[in-house]
Amino acid sequence: MTLEEFKEKITAIDIFRDSTNNKKFIHTLWRTCKIISYKARDYIIKEGETGNDMYIGLSGAVTVTQFTRAGDSYTIAYLDFANGCVVFGEMALIDDEERSATVIAEKQSSFFRISQKEFNKLCEMYPKEGLYIFRNITKRLTKSLRQSTRNMVLLFDTLIKEIEH
Repeated sequence: MTLEEFKEKITAIDIFRDSTNNKKFIHTLWRTCKIISYKARDYIIKEGETGNDMYIGLSGAVTVTQFTRAGDSYTIAYLDFANGCVVFGEMALIDDEERSATVIAEKQSSFFRISQKEFNKLCEMYPKEGLYIFRNITKRLTKSLRQSTRNMVLLFDTLIKEIEH
């Protein structure tokens, strides 16, 4: 993939939105990201495992699943990269906690992968761009947290109505 193709893909991703004007940063990010491929049904991320890589889907598709407390697996999302890049695993750039979901390739899929260690080096070299990326990841996570809170309130209200009837 050429640098221009890389820049075009990265520019379209929300977490990189404010950091793509610095040509040196983009070039360094391009050199840092590794392109990897997975076959259909390969596990990319497993819930409960510690991970330190973020993935940017380039081609293919994945299914994101989680386990219930009873151990049953359910699908959270199906992500097809035909209409653009999709990012997942971004929390691994921030913490060293267990993965919160499993991600499985649904067909031959390619990704950019960047590790927490490589990302931290990049942020040390380009602190302004690193700040923009962290801010955008934080925005993404707070949006998700707010949605989870709304879902919990809805579930609680539904449960109360069911108990009262």
